[in-house]
Amino acid sequence: MTHTPYRHNQQNEHLESKRSQGDYPRSQGMRSQNTPLENTVTIVPVQRENQTIQESQPGKGRLGLKRQASASAKELGNLRNNINFMADQLQRLLEKEGAAAEQAQLLNEITSKIRESLNTTDIFNATVQNAREALQTDRVIIYRFNSNNPGIGNIVAESVDTNWPITLGAKIADPNFSHVDLYQKGQVWAIGDIYLEDAPISDSEISHLETLRVKAKLVAPILVNQKLNGLLIAHQCSGPRNWIESEIEFFRQLAVQVGYALDQSLLLEQQSALAKQAQALNEISLSIRQSLNQQDIFASAVEETRDALGADRVIVYLLDADWNGIVFAESVDRKWPVALGSKITDPCFGSHHIKAYLRGRVKVINNSFDEAENVVSDPETTQCYLNQLKPFAIKAILVAPIIVDKNLYGLLIAHQCDAPRVWKELEIDLIRQVAIQLGYALEQAFAIEQQQTAAKQARILNEITSRMRESLKVEDIFDTVVDDVRESMKTDRVIIYQFDPSGEGTVVAESVDPKWASALEQKFSDPGFTGRYLKQYQRGRLNAINNIYEASLSEEHINELKPYGVKANLIAPIIAEKKLHGLLVLHQCSGSRTWKESELDFIRQLATQIGFALDQVSLLESQKAAIQQARRLNEIALIIRESLNPQDVFNTSVVQAREVLKADRVVVYQVDKYYNGILVAESVDGKWSTMMGAKLDVKCFREHNVKAYLRGRVKVINNIADEEEAYIDDQKTTKCFIDEAKESEIKAAVVTPIIVEKKLRGFLIAHQCSQIRNWQESEIDFLKQLGTQIGFALEQGNLLEQQQSATEQARRLNDIALLIRETQSAQELCNTCVTQAREVLKADRVMVYQLDGDYNGTVIAESVDRKWPTALGNKMDGTCFSDHHLKPYFRGRVKVLNNLYDPDETIIDDLETTECYLGDAKPLAIQATVVAPIIVQKKLYGFLIANQCSAPRNWQESEVDFLKQLAVQVGF
Repeated sequence: MTHTPYRHNQQNEHLESKRSQGDYPRSQGMRSQNTPLENTVTIVPVQRENQTIQESQPGKGRLGLKRQASASAKELGNLRNNINFMADQLQRLLEKEGAAAEQAQLLNEITSKIRESLNTTDIFNATVQNAREALQTDRVIIYRFNSNNPGIGNIVAESVDTNWPITLGAKIADPNFSHVDLYQKGQVWAIGDIYLEDAPISDSEISHLETLRVKAKLVAPILVNQKLNGLLIAHQCSGPRNWIESEIEFFRQLAVQVGYALDQSLLLEQQSALAKQAQALNEISLSIRQSLNQQDIFASAVEETRDALGADRVIVYLLDADWNGIVFAESVDRKWPVALGSKITDPCFGSHHIKAYLRGRVKVINNSFDEAENVVSDPETTQCYLNQLKPFAIKAILVAPIIVDKNLYGLLIAHQCDAPRVWKELEIDLIRQVAIQLGYALEQAFAIEQQQTAAKQARILNEITSRMRESLKVEDIFDTVVDDVRESMKTDRVIIYQFDPSGEGTVVAESVDPKWASALEQKFSDPGFTGRYLKQYQRGRLNAINNIYEASLSEEHINELKPYGVKANLIAPIIAEKKLHGLLVLHQCSGSRTWKESELDFIRQLATQIGFALDQVSLLESQKAAIQQARRLNEIALIIRESLNPQDVFNTSVVQAREVLKADRVVVYQVDKYYNGILVAESVDGKWSTMMGAKLDVKCFREHNVKAYLRGRVKVINNIADEEEAYIDDQKTTKCFIDEAKESEIKAAVVTPIIVEKKLRGFLIAHQCSQIRNWQESEIDFLKQLGTQIGFALEQGNLLEQQQSATEQARRLNDIALLIRETQSAQELCNTCVTQAREVLKADRVMVYQLDGDYNGTVIAESVDRKWPTALGNKMDGTCFSDHHLKPYFRGRVKVLNNLYDPDETIIDDLETTECYLGDAKPLAIQATVVAPIIVQKKLYGFLIANQCSAPRNWQESEVDFLKQLAVQVGF
């Protein structure tokens, strides 16, 4: 394209000469972008002096003509001047219009040139070259501001006459930066002479301009995206220059066009950069997805990210649980130090950083030595942070978080080492996107790894479970587990720690690398397995410790683990039969170890399967034991049924029960009607003291306690020292029971009732004295069934005894009836009767009490053991009887009193009658009695009475019936 520079014509030069002589004002100072050019013509009116003279002096001759001629000449001169002035103004107007047209054409040509390239440098170079030609000035430069410090900039393009200094690349401060707001609004500075007093230039800038030989300058702002990007500056070095309006307007519009060109260039550059970044990000994403190995993923990421950013170093920094970390992967220019493997114990990495990184924050530091830019959180932390950067010669940094499963996994970091660097938004966004893709890649890798691990562990778990189920011995199960787990988990030691009933434990199975000490059969007072974790273990909680020295363990605990070289451990509870049976424990001795979630899940499942296997073994053992116990119970039942003697039944039962239960002691307590008891049978290990003959105080029983036993309640106490477990009914009863147990060194007990004819007749009790004992259901059921069989045996014995007794009594009754029929007198009859009856009943006293008409009575016949007072001849006042009391005797009522001093049993009719009766009984030491009426000819003759004086007596039905039948025979 042909370029015609805009030039002044001769007339313009004439005008400029006149301006230089002061005939016209100089154009300088600030010019607004909206200042219009003057388009008006000024006309100076012609003065007609002769007309004035003629009017003032009419009628004058020759003198008037001369004056008139002179005035006309003067008028013509004024007219000529006006015409010349008008011509000059018209010329200027035409010149301005031509200049405007030429300026528009020239601006269009320059704009076309700078739009031919999208390269910023080309745009700038074309601008300064064409602007200098158009303005015929000595120098045109483009001054671009520093984005970090807008007060300072560089000269990035220059066109300069060879006579003047070159300024390209110079860093200078903008002397008019205080007018940045005016620049932002598009204002132009036109300074015709830098030395004029009213020129807005500081002394320092004049000094700077003098070095460049500048005498006048024209400055127009370059706006990019409506922000001040730089300045287009024209310098006149040959001398001062009056910048005219058209030049100023041309320069302003040219700066605007440069801004538009830069806008377009920047937009296209951004689009190109975005496309390039998208391609780079896509390539990086594809590269890091090629492998499922974490090391490979990071190696690809740092290499390709460094290439995309053109950085000196890119690293991946992985964080541990304490926010300390290690440089896990690195790509670095060989000129700079290697950071790979560097461990950073970070006191600088505060919690406020973590939250910001979790929100996706990218930390941008353009200059690590700029204190204002590099403040981390506080001066101390900032200095700490800077000290960590020094060994690696870092000048600028980009830090992007790597988020995996919503957790801060690590940091992707780019370093610039050769100089500070202003990181571009696209670069910041690139490292952010790469870090995000890294997180996705790791999540995918971990997910696939977990799937593979889960599948592998499921297979191993199935194999271990199958082998465990093949064995019915606990020892074999444990040995299988520890060997297989150590092999599959690649750990240094696996043990099974089994609890005993007291809560202490022993290592019962172990698989250990030969490099480390064996812990087999070792006991630990508190290996960190119990204590504060006991309840959590009972709920199935795992305890994973990556480093025992960083886990707040007690010194005692650490000292117990030291001999075995333990650095990390993993503990899973073994729950069998809903109780904490033991612990599956993994030890890492070679170093600390971060236990993975998949490993925790595997061990949790395995411990569960061990519990199931133990349950199965226990079930099979219980079934086997139940069968064995049922067989033994049947044998014992047959043995105890062979004897009708209760003592033989008791003795046989305790011996057989202790043998079956392998208990330290088995006893039988026999209780009376009032629940006072005595230990009547015992089988005890020789290591423990005998309890034979020990008495059971009724104070240890309460009515509701007895009722529970009558309903078949079995009291099971695994640990008698556990107040909650040993609690019976109330505090007093419990204390009574525990006090008696302590005397006999009892640690655990099972108490089952012996019920005979629906009455509590005693207890069959098993004791463990050596230690507490978890009684098995089969053992409890065995003892309960044996107690029931003892009751049945006693009932059978009683029944047979009663049958035998009844038969014997019937025979003896028949014999006595024959004897009394042979007697000759009533007295002889009564004497025979009491003697025979006492022999049959084995009572302490039998007597005949005869009534008179007023129901006063006398003992007329007696057979009494010599140990007891005689009642023969004793009289009883008839007031002790009333009609309603005597009437039942007429109907054959027999009064039976097993315990004369039991208030519930002794009440006869009313309190007065009872007291009267007891008053007569006490002198005779009567404890129990049976009173049968003797009816003669339908009248109450008296009573046949049997007394027990040695103790209360439970009169048997056959005994009562015998006395009743004998009284009937006496009446006959």
